[in-house]
Amino acid sequence: MQLASNWGISTAGGSAFMRAGDLGLQKVEEAGLVTKMAASSTHNGTQLRISQVAYDGVRMALTLESNREDLGTTLHERIEDITLWCNGKPFQFDGPSLITNSGGTSGSVIVYYTDLERMYSTGKGLPDQFKLTAEIQITGIKQPFKLELPVQKIPSKNLVLTPRMEKSNDFTRLVVEKLEMTPMSTMIVTKTHYISSGPTTYGSEAYGYGLAMNTLGYAVLDDEGQEQQWVTGDSGGRPGTKTRTGIHQILVAPFEKTPKFITIKPYFNVTGPGGKPVYDEQGNSKRTYLPELEMKIPIGENKLK
Repeated sequence: MQLASNWGISTAGGSAFMRAGDLGLQKVEEAGLVTKMAASSTHNGTQLRISQVAYDGVRMALTLESNREDLGTTLHERIEDITLWCNGKPFQFDGPSLITNSGGTSGSVIVYYTDLERMYSTGKGLPDQFKLTAEIQITGIKQPFKLELPVQKIPSKNLVLTPRMEKSNDFTRLVVEKLEMTPMSTMIVTKTHYISSGPTTYGSEAYGYGLAMNTLGYAVLDDEGQEQQWVTGDSGGRPGTKTRTGIHQILVAPFEKTPKFITIKPYFNVTGPGGKPVYDEQGNSKRTYLPELEMKIPIGENKLK
């Protein structure tokens, strides 16, 4: 399969999870919720091993390490393919559900998995406990590396809400379907329903890419107005068309404490000629917020346990 890549890393010391620039991974590492592993496989003098795993029911992250840092290329560059099995059954990859990210050194990679499409098509995600088998193809080595390890969900009761709140404007009806909070991630699932094409966008409307509802971004704020940082995973979903509902998954960092409410602020990224992004003085993408679609989701007395 084709691997998606993400290069947002830190070069700070510590484990790959601490270097990843992913606040969710850093928090579970600091809390002692990461499972240390020693699953390994060796071919032609190259050893691959999985040294860390964290799974919260929303996304899974693995640290993959190699003993060869003397080849002039990084492990991230040498990975050609990754195939995963859950209890002997192959993972169904729909969309960019598997992402590789440099682990902050030339010999380490973090592999992320989450699959919103699978959750919706089957009604469930991965089990709380399962045997994971990973088969990894490395450039220049004919035989794939095969590693097996047990995976267990982080021992906490996720906070799951189904608010089904909605707002509309002249081009879409936006519905907040689900909110799930874990020690490692905050996931929000939205649906968009076509009303009109909306402001001019780029791409073919036949596949939804020319529709404004598929270009929405989402800022997630706590009850003090602080925006949550995005974390690595499949913050995507399925684009909508004129006849098919769009599904979008938002993944942000876990909250420091359970907020009384969260605010979801949809926006467009500002673009210049030819669709090129426009940045502010701090180097951040400029945004045009859509206040008519903004929603405040009450958490009430619910708590993450």
